[in-house]
Amino acid sequence: MGIKFENVYLRCSLTSNGTIPDTGFHGGSPDMFSNGDEPLANYRAVLATEESYAAQPLDLSVVNRDNYCYLRCRNNKNTAVSAKAELFYSKGSLVNWPQNWTPIPVDVKGTTLNDIPSIPPGGVGVVERPFIWNKPVSIETNNHYCLIGRLQTGDSPNPKPDVR
Repeated sequence: MGIKFENVYLRCSLTSNGTIPDTGFHGGSPDMFSNGDEPLANYRAVLATEESYAAQPLDLSVVNRDNYCYLRCRNNKNTAVSAKAELFYSKGSLVNWPQNWTPIPVDVKGTTLNDIPSIPPGGVGVVERPFIWNKPVSIETNNHYCLIGRLQTGDSPNPKPDVR
């Protein structure tokens, strides 16, 4: 059955609902994705709708071009909360080792923390700016890139794991 996680959360799959442990498939989060080299129009409004939240977005990643990436989350608290988000990428074969995660910036200055403004209880929050995945290169056969999202709130700093 599980217990309710009482903070903002990213889903592992469309069946995730904020309970711990999550029993869904852990390989295709609908809450972080690349829209390829075209920004998603009106993305903050579009990605916060229940219709969009209920659908698995397509991965439109392209190699050798900048990709616009997005992250959203749901607030499972009974009060409004703001969050900070980070997005990383890694080769799929190395995703279990955080020291191999490469941050994806939100601007040309290299800023990696992205704001998610106040999310009402039960609401969906979306990053203020797209992440810009700078020109991912082709990857060898039998491998792929994974996106890794992290959320931080005032009462949940969620430091990047130091696993060695």
